[in-house]
Amino acid sequence: MINEYTIGQKIGDARKKKNISQSELAEYLSTSPQAVSKWESGDSLPDIIQLDKMSIFFGVDLNYFSYVHSDEEESIKPMNMSVSTWKDADFSGLNNMSGKLNFSNVRNCLFVDSNLMSGKLNFSNIRNCLFVDSNLKNADLKASNINSCYFSNAILSSAKIHATHIVKSIFISADMSNTSIKAANLSNNNFNEANFGDSKFKATRLSKNSFKDTIFKNTEWTSCMIKDTTFSTDFANCSFISNNFKDVTFENCNLKNVFFKNCNLKKLNFINCTSDKITHSFLVSGKADVSGIKITEI
Repeated sequence: MINEYTIGQKIGDARKKKNISQSELAEYLSTSPQAVSKWESGDSLPDIIQLDKMSIFFGVDLNYFSYVHSDEEESIKPMNMSVSTWKDADFSGLNNMSGKLNFSNVRNCLFVDSNLMSGKLNFSNIRNCLFVDSNLKNADLKASNINSCYFSNAILSSAKIHATHIVKSIFISADMSNTSIKAANLSNNNFNEANFGDSKFKATRLSKNSFKDTIFKNTEWTSCMIKDTTFSTDFANCSFISNNFKDVTFENCNLKNVFFKNCNLKKLNFINCTSDKITHSFLVSGKADVSGIKITEI
């Protein structure tokens, strides 16, 4: 188990190996020798910024401070960065960020190519941060506010995005497959070329998002409010159940085996679209205007 004593041991071992005093280390970190002494004795913990500085100073990976040695195995434990304020910090490339970032304010931080797999980003305000190329697979993003962030090429597969507000953020080519999006609010985001295969949207509000060449395969939409949105992509084996549409346009889309039930389809616009016969039948039954759809499969 990772605790204050374990990390303190690691700091002390690295300091002694470098043959420097606690005072010299404290001077480099702009802190007091008493603080270093407390870390090494296990009475307190340095924060992630100080650990990052020490990893550079000692020439070790940040994961070094999280290793536990036993007779049988060596394991890495995640860090807890919760209940904190993080601003202008660079966490790019870190491999042990898959801990907790709950109840925190995070602004102007870099998480480029970082491993946040199975991380907890709940009840937090996250603004102007870069998560490009990062791994957030199986992560929890619950009851958080995410504004003006970049998730291009990030992995968010099997993540849980529940009761979270995401606005003005970029998810170009992000892997969001098998993701649960529930009671969320998604507004003014760019999801072009993102993969929502096998994902489920439930009781979610979507407004003014961009969906161009986005992958929707085996995707479910249930009890959602979708408005002011244009879809320019293909849909395969998808279902729309009990959704409310307002000013929604499907343009240059191919709809194959797409199921519509208990939806208000009169406010849907179809421009230069194609569909199979079964999808066309669902739309006609819902009184949609299908004049912009050509049947390509009998």
